[in-house]
Amino acid sequence: MYEVEYHNEKNGWADEEVENNSVKMKELREQHNALPEDATRMTTEQICVSVLGESSAYVKSKGLKRKILFLHF
Repeated sequence: MYEVEYHNEKNGWADEEVENNSVKMKELREQHNALPEDATRMTTEQICVSVLGESSAYVKSKGLKRKILFLHF
């Protein structure tokens, strides 16, 4: 979902920071996918918030912080 908004085939990434964030998110996803089945894994939303921070405009615009708070209760 992040890549869809900040990357296109013609122009590439919006900027270097956005590209780095995407790489970090993909790395975290791969690490969590490699965990054993019974291990606790981060959701896509949790990965997004952990890389971008709770106060990022992207997290706020997607309502991800609220989703994560809801998932913990």
